[in-house]
Amino acid sequence: MLKLRNRGLLSNDWFDDFFGRSETPSVTMRTDIKKENGNYLFEVELPGVKKENLELTLHEGYLTIEATVKETKNEDTDSHYIRRERFYGSYARRFYVGEGITEDEISAVYDDGVLTVTIPDVEAKPENQPKQITIK
Repeated sequence: MLKLRNRGLLSNDWFDDFFGRSETPSVTMRTDIKKENGNYLFEVELPGVKKENLELTLHEGYLTIEATVKETKNEDTDSHYIRRERFYGSYARRFYVGEGITEDEISAVYDDGVLTVTIPDVEAKPENQPKQITIK
């Protein structure tokens, strides 16, 4: 049942109840992780982020994905926003991928707001077998 309360038209509570959201923006990188052909595939949703504003780093077994969303300047001086529901700034997410992984083994593709990161499964990698050295 919808509860009506006595509020001003521009009250944040009115918009929150109307749209069913809280006042704090939900800034998360929605991520699906699946295992496929001996690799882990991370599919990370990053709508509105440009490729040049993405950074992937690997440090001590942790893969960090950082994204920056910059505000576009609108030259329209006649408009006055009552509320803007866009996030501008930087956010990051870290995943432990194991210390046996190197940067060279990780690949990433960004297409249509989805970052796909491929990481090999360390347990699926064949162990280095001793190699026979020929004596001449």
